[in-house]
Parts: sequence; C-alpha cells; structure tokens
Amino acid sequence: MITWYKRCLETYPYFSRMMTAGCILSSFDLMNQTFVEKREKYDVKKIGINFSVGFAAAPWLFIWFTKLQPKIIQATIGKPATPTLIDPVTKKVNFKQLFVKITTDYVVCFPMMQILYHSGFNLLYNQNVQSIKSAFQTKVDYSLKNYYQVWPLLCTLNHLFIPPYLRAPFANLSATSWNNYVNYVFPKIQNKQKTKKDQSKINATVFQALSF
Repeated sequence: MITWYKRCLETYPYFSRMMTAGCILSSFDLMNQTFVEKREKYDVKKIGINFSVGFAAAPWLFIWFTKLQPKIIQATIGKPATPTLIDPVTKKVNFKQLFVKITTDYVVCFPMMQILYHSGFNLLYNQNVQSIKSAFQTKVDYSLKNYYQVWPLLCTLNHLFIPPYLRAPFANLSATSWNNYVNYVFPKIQNKQKTKKDQSKINATVFQALSF
C-alpha cells in the first residue's frame, strides 16, 4: 500500500496530493456529522464541498514544503534545507532548521491554509461573502491566536519523524483536526461570551437603579 502510494505521488505529484487532501477533509466532516452533530440525515452537500476545497487547496502544501520553505531556510541560515533533520550518522538534530520550519509553518503556512479553507468553504457552501467575513472575524481569528498551543508539537513530529512524502498529508490532518475542534468548541465560547455580556448589562442596570 505504501509503495503504491509513493508511486502515485511520484507519477502524479499534484493529483495524488489533491485526492488525498480531498479525502481527508470529507472524511473528517463525515465523522463530525456522525459522532459530534449526530445527524440522522447526512449533509451530503457539505461533505462534497469539503472534498472540493481540500482538492483545490492541496497544491499549496506541496509547493510550500517542496519549494517555498526550502528557499526560506536557505535564505535564513545560509545553507540548503536537508530532507531530514536528524543526521543519520551522528543522530543529532538540526535545531536551526527545525526552528525555522516551526516558525515559518506557523507564520506563513497555517494562516494560508486557514484562508484557503474558510474562503473556499463559505463561498461554495453559504454562497455569500458575508459568511467569509464572519468566519475570518470568529473562527480564523480564534485559530490564529490559539493554534500555538498544539502547533510546535505537531510541527516537530512532522519534520523529525514523518517521511518527507507524508508531511503534507500530516499537516493537512493536523489542520483539519484543529478546524473540527474549533467548530465544536467555538459555539460554547460564544455562549460564554454572550452570558458575560448579559451579566454585565444586568449589573450595570442594577447599579444605575441603586444609584437613584
């Protein structure tokens, strides 16, 4: 199976990764509808759009890991990027490259993944620009402010232990898992914020009443 997949990646580098990304996003949405939302009737349109967005956005990760990030590494540390960060002889970790990869993945790669996913999904599913703006003000904003909690660990695992040809799928799995987490937790966060605002209004009203 692994040999067949590697052959597909070599023969069809873009199409294979696009199919992989599409399957990852649609599978996660299917699981979300089954185990989190517990739908009796599946939203097939949503599953199909997730596949389409993953399929269309996949070239970004391939270009990032194989072309853009290596150029940034070379420009930053003055040496070409190596395929693996653990020296096969000395077993030492190249911490300079690892630091640059973790930083650039978080500052450049992840934000672009968020832009591509939320723009594409909301444009196709909700079919209006307002939903894209709303997603950027809520879920994207929350993700960019909080993804640091898991990204360093996931990025370190990806660059140290995952084979180069599987790094894009692993990054896709990581980001998709995070997006599903945000979809699950964000309504609860909004409810808490609304409760705090309502309580503040009540306190202000009581204070004004007592003042008179």
